[in-house]
Amino acid sequence: MSSLVPLARRAPTLALLLALVAAATGLAVGLGDAAIDRVVVSALINLVVVVGIYVFVGLTGVFSFGHLGFMAIGAYAVGVLTVPPDLKEILFRSMPAWLESFELPFLLAVVAGGLVAAAVALILAVPLSRMAGLTAALATLSILITVYTVAGNWDQVTNGAQGMSGIPTNTSLGVALVASLLVIVATWLLQESRLGLQMRATREDPIAARAVGIRVGRERGIALVASAFVVGVGGGLFAQLQGNLTPDAFYLAPTFLLIAMLVVGGMTSLSGAVVGTILISALSEFLRRIESGSGVGPLDIPGRPGLTEVGLAVVLLLILALRPSGLTGGRELGAGGLEGVVGRARRLVGSRLGARPEKAP
Repeated sequence: MSSLVPLARRAPTLALLLALVAAATGLAVGLGDAAIDRVVVSALINLVVVVGIYVFVGLTGVFSFGHLGFMAIGAYAVGVLTVPPDLKEILFRSMPAWLESFELPFLLAVVAGGLVAAAVALILAVPLSRMAGLTAALATLSILITVYTVAGNWDQVTNGAQGMSGIPTNTSLGVALVASLLVIVATWLLQESRLGLQMRATREDPIAARAVGIRVGRERGIALVASAFVVGVGGGLFAQLQGNLTPDAFYLAPTFLLIAMLVVGGMTSLSGAVVGTILISALSEFLRRIESGSGVGPLDIPGRPGLTEVGLAVVLLLILALRPSGLTGGRELGAGGLEGVVGRARRLVGSRLGARPEKAP
């Protein structure tokens, strides 16, 4: 019972994040046009993937450029498992017979896609858990390149560079919203658990963590497998949204966009992953509409090709210059943060009125 007390004190963080995602979704759908629903669904899928990346990068401090490889694995696995068998005979000339006749319902296929991605991560966990810094970043980038190459040349399963089509489209707004909320809850429970605290200890000081008996390699390996599962689930949702897949959908451009969402919000907090995804998704859609030449309110702005990429790059540079730790400063939103703001405001007002400010806690 005593262990539940600190968890309950930090529960406002979870409630605030869930309310933030739900409110942002409702606001975008309520104020947007008919085409905004698909944009919101894509943003919610990006949120699932970014939170999945945070499970590894944020909790262990090991940077990764390769997590979209796990997203691709989950997406292609869901595609293979959900395309009807009669359609597979037409689209895939030499798919193995056991795969050609295999078909799963939507939700089971998405979970299976996450498990396939986690299984691949389990194989890679042994070498990757021993790496850190630039070495780990380059190793994960090599994983991304390998998955991209395999997806572009494995004609029997992925249909190669031509891409996979015929995937049923079952990812609705409600499904994406529920999936994102569940992922946030699961990630929060993980980071607040004993295992999550040990992962964060390896991030802060690996040497001290080893000194107190924490197995750094094991904790990083567990984080990688859990992260790959969440990212693979996001890939499955993406496949069931698009209806078709190409290797380029999981390569460098989306990799840098999703990493920017995590960095802008703050890599070392779940709040940062959520805030960064919401901000960059909204800004990206705003710039995309200006780039296409559509009007913004009463203004009629001509098209500016490349404005989205340049605008996002400028915003990223400004945030990194002004807030190197991200918008959240790597801290969680919640009761503690609100109390801190109120305390600073009271001390400021007291000093302006000539009263003696309260001692800071």
